[in-house]
Amino acid sequence: MGRFAPGISTLFWGALGGAAAGGQVIYPEYKLVWQIVFWICIGLALISALAWTYVVFRRKPVAVGVPTSRRSRAMRQERVVEKHVPQETASPLRDMNMQAAFNYVKDEHFCDIADDDIDRRSAIFDAFRQAARDGTLTIWGRPDSTHLAINQWFKPLEKIPPEHWRLMGLEYTRYMFGDEKTVRQTTTDPDNPHRADNPASYLDLMVSRAELVKLWPPKKSERGTKTRRSPVGGTERIPIREFWEEAPKYGWQFTQESLDILELCHGIKQACLDGEIEMWGRPDRNLFPSLTRDELLVKIPPEHWKDYKINVGVFRNPAAVDLDYKSYSLRVPEADRQGYADLHVAKGSALRWLKTSAAKYRGKMKRTT
Repeated sequence: MGRFAPGISTLFWGALGGAAAGGQVIYPEYKLVWQIVFWICIGLALISALAWTYVVFRRKPVAVGVPTSRRSRAMRQERVVEKHVPQETASPLRDMNMQAAFNYVKDEHFCDIADDDIDRRSAIFDAFRQAARDGTLTIWGRPDSTHLAINQWFKPLEKIPPEHWRLMGLEYTRYMFGDEKTVRQTTTDPDNPHRADNPASYLDLMVSRAELVKLWPPKKSERGTKTRRSPVGGTERIPIREFWEEAPKYGWQFTQESLDILELCHGIKQACLDGEIEMWGRPDRNLFPSLTRDELLVKIPPEHWKDYKINVGVFRNPAAVDLDYKSYSLRVPEADRQGYADLHVAKGSALRWLKTSAAKYRGKMKRTT
């Protein structure tokens, strides 16, 4: 009704002005009075008509009975509220498991910690727990399903609420020394297992690399690339993961449907066997990943690639760490196997091969049904 009020007012004052004009004819002795009334009505009718036009074209109802000053103040407040509504920030990406997070912080900030210094190592997990409780570090996990095998987890990853960490902690020794299966099966640990109000446990924990780096920025002089130089000849070597990230620039596509990932790994093997690319790795001969991490990088003999392959599955795993990039064999008896982890390549020769010779291996493999 409010939006039609100016129109009704226009018609009313117009009709009253018309009556005043007729009064001048019927009662000419009061002509001056009728003229004054006529022009007043015409003026009010024009004002109402302008108000009606404003309402129609603005398509906003006029509040009836609300003073103009109050309406203006409310509109200003609405604009202020809209101006200060915070923009929605991008959700953090879960791309690092808990063991990789521990190794990152240890290597960047506590590289002097000895392997047997459990107290200082456990302090890193205490810091993770405090950050998660404060809400500055997001930790994801799968609700514990003890009746399911590791390859049958159907419960998806979800954000663990900060309240969870008031009574629950992290079983740090399993993250320090466990293998991949142990790490994934490790659950959050209650401070007092006898409390009745302990929340349900989570396992297969993941964190965001971006949040972790923000809380614990790299301190080493060589940040990001982790390029190293060989003690002999000055050959610059880079992790094979970085070499892999260069491949899409030259047309390689690592989608689920593509065979490029297998063809490129086959080409790298052949190039290493032919001596076109030099590769280094840490001997993968230890029970615990922490011991393999302490192994020195050694040059892998070209003959190694006659019986060993590169673990291609890891290149599609966003949570993979350096030690996951390794060689393996199904031909050599298990007792005689000697693979390498944390694979590195000579940067110059590897990138040169990628630009010039790698393309000939594309399209060589066919998908079987």
